[in-house]
Amino acid sequence: MDVIFVLPCFYSPDSENSTGGTISNYILVNIIAKHLPVKVIVPEGFCQLDEKLHSNVSILEVKISDFRLKMPNIIRYKELGDELSRHLEMNYGKVYAFFCGATNSISSKFLKNKNTYVLLLVRAYDDFLYGEWSPIKKSVKSVLKYVSDFGVTKKCFSEADAIVTNSNWMVGCIKRAFPKSPEASVLYPPIDVKRNSVPTSRQDRTVGVVVRGDGTDKGISLVRELANLNREVIFQVYGNFDLKKSKVESLDNVLFKGWQPREIMYEESALFLVPSKWPEPFGRTSVEAQLAGLPVLVSGSGGLPETVLDDYFVVSCYLDWNKKLDEIFKNYSKWEQFVKLNRNVLDDKFSLTAHEKRILTILRSL
Repeated sequence: MDVIFVLPCFYSPDSENSTGGTISNYILVNIIAKHLPVKVIVPEGFCQLDEKLHSNVSILEVKISDFRLKMPNIIRYKELGDELSRHLEMNYGKVYAFFCGATNSISSKFLKNKNTYVLLLVRAYDDFLYGEWSPIKKSVKSVLKYVSDFGVTKKCFSEADAIVTNSNWMVGCIKRAFPKSPEASVLYPPIDVKRNSVPTSRQDRTVGVVVRGDGTDKGISLVRELANLNREVIFQVYGNFDLKKSKVESLDNVLFKGWQPREIMYEESALFLVPSKWPEPFGRTSVEAQLAGLPVLVSGSGGLPETVLDDYFVVSCYLDWNKKLDEIFKNYSKWEQFVKLNRNVLDDKFSLTAHEKRILTILRSL
């Protein structure tokens, strides 16, 4: 039995191009490779590996023209599907074929194939045509691209052998968007950061936050407001953040640190915020920070409430952010101790072992 991942990109967790979703895919590939041979089919130039990649994993990079990269997904990634077809023609055994996000639409030609189990990995809203988080709200060009894909995508979701997603929140979203789809299975992303007992380089009143792009979806405007209200607190902004596009005025107590290894972020901060304005499908940063021993505050939308040790860390009202920030710093030792004493709960829920057991159960059920 072979396993094939058809992915729009494949980045190692320490790559500057990595996101929560790409980190989860990389770890998932490594976990399955402990049991079965895995091939990853990915566009050329969208792959960065490290020495941690399992020896049972092979990579096939496929050249895609710049012209095709601007087309709807079903056209853009046609060559990836062609490579999978060639693999199936050369092999007579069963294949587990994973598709993810932008490549889900090309799974249509493999539905009902007697030698292929089609599994859709849904880590975000790439396939969704509704809701305030829908990609089609970005531009007219996006509307045309996603409408082109959507009819095929609906068929894929209705006829896939399995749908795997990263939170109970996303299970509900998938069911509303694709009512005829099979019930999605929750596969919580495994968290691989080191557990810090005593952070070594942080100041007592430092707050970390990860953003990307112009920071709008990640709540950079709220960070700026909190920084203005708490001038004695240092706010450290990590990630590939475009300050010029953000329209956020800089303050003396806001430091833009750029991309940093995850362990460094958690060593330098006393508290982490995930103040996302959009409904995050999951929230890897929240779990990582707590496992590193830090209190967190997360917004109450999407899958974020599923990532915290206690509902106290969920901020559902915009006006409560400053109040919660003040409460945690006034009783910091209490909340830090609470996280460190209870993070074993997160270990059980988001461990590599739990992830491995769950994905093997899903595969064996097909």
